[in-house]
Amino acid sequence: MATLSLSVTGLSIVRPKIRKMSFERFRQWRSSDGWKYDWNNGEISKYKKMVTEEQRYIVRNIERAFHKTGTYSKGHDLMSESQMAYDDKRYRIPDIAFYTYEQTKAAADGKHTISSFVIEILSNTDFAKDIENKLWEYFEEGVQVVWHVMPYRKIVKVYTSPFHAKVCIDGDICSATPALPDFEMTVAQIFELKDV
Repeated sequence: MATLSLSVTGLSIVRPKIRKMSFERFRQWRSSDGWKYDWNNGEISKYKKMVTEEQRYIVRNIERAFHKTGTYSKGHDLMSESQMAYDDKRYRIPDIAFYTYEQTKAAADGKHTISSFVIEILSNTDFAKDIENKLWEYFEEGVQVVWHVMPYRKIVKVYTSPFHAKVCIDGDICSATPALPDFEMTVAQIFELKDV
């Protein structure tokens, strides 16, 4: 993919050019460069690489905490890198998203289902405008809670709307309410790296 390089006071920022592709072709296409791509009304957006090896422990901590909830015991799931289509023209791949069993069955029948809870693990190379646009889209389409996990700062921003965010550090509790009232973690638990 071609890129556009901008220079601001000696700092070089590489931003991808917009690439167009049909939805059918996008569903068949597989990226070989390790980056994550979303499809939005014919345009391909390039994002940071999918969850990196260095970030895998964060996903593990979140999934293991979720497995202790009553929601998990009822057959519902947090899924990593799962495709979420808003409609036939817009398509996203959250780092982690919650789906009920019923949503998973509906998706298997070709129906679009929207997660009520999404987690994005951000890197310091993500563009603020792209992050904000995706956040607004999530809430416009029915997502109720979004966590922005920032490993490079060891903080988590918990959004319950595009206008309301709680910045959490250390022992602060990150809640998935109202989407998942029985799921919460402290920031320390999200970033904990310990021997089993």
